[in-house]
Amino acid sequence: DPTRAYAYNAIGIAYLEQPARDTSLLASAQAAFHDAIHYAPYWPYPWHNLALASIELGDFDSAAADYRRAMEIAPDYPYLPYNLALLYQRLNRIPDARQYYRQALATAEQGRASGVLFHADGTRPEDALTHNALGTLAAARHDSAAAEKEYRQALRDAPSNLSARYNLAMLLTSGGRVSQEAEDLWRRNLAEDPHHLTTRLAYGRYLAATGRLDEAIGQFRQALDDANDLVPLRRDLAAALTADHKPGEARTVLEAALLKAPEDPALLDQVADTEAALGNQSAAAEYRRKAAALRRHP
Repeated sequence: DPTRAYAYNAIGIAYLEQPARDTSLLASAQAAFHDAIHYAPYWPYPWHNLALASIELGDFDSAAADYRRAMEIAPDYPYLPYNLALLYQRLNRIPDARQYYRQALATAEQGRASGVLFHADGTRPEDALTHNALGTLAAARHDSAAAEKEYRQALRDAPSNLSARYNLAMLLTSGGRVSQEAEDLWRRNLAEDPHHLTTRLAYGRYLAATGRLDEAIGQFRQALDDANDLVPLRRDLAAALTADHKPGEARTVLEAALLKAPEDPALLDQVADTEAALGNQSAAAEYRRKAAALRRHP
């Protein structure tokens, strides 16, 4: 059926999801979305996808216009103003981002009243996304009280929102604070999603900072199962091992990191510290020289 808009939209998504973001593929995606719009002019989803293609091309004005057009067509769908707000946040147009996040909340309320949005369990996941985003805006302007209020509202709207739990835990432990509630939030995230890497890293760093080195090392080792090549993770694990008087293990961990980032001065300095802890002063001095040279001539 050559007039089926769903097929053109699907073709556009297929082009958009290609790993190589070259302009020819993105142009093909845009063409497919325009075909979908031609056959279904009042369907907002291809307009949303067209905006995503424009964003990938760096045409942010067109993307914003596409979102606004979609919002005219479908005024009861909060994901449209929410995504426009995300775009403005990315562009550091914070007042515009805040405006459209607020509009997303109002749109969600309207959608529930009209029956477009309904969740049998009584949750409001779309509101949770928006309150979590508003929390990040408040945190960025160092308004901790406002950020905490938004994160807690997000968790009332959707208690299983992993991102809001993570953000609240990070807020509660900012400035080196110790927080049992934050620990509980991180543990809940990991119980529901053992592969939530940002949570495991944050929890491990918190444990290391509070002197619970065995637990921190355990968290970092589990994270390595999911991100074996992540250099910052290996550095965190090595630092915890060194603090736990295990420099030999730390060096082994860092050797793998050096294969990925052989010209990272901070990594070289950490390797030097590990060598020094092992009594290998000449090796430590050589790593420090390499780090210093890279800083002079990056």
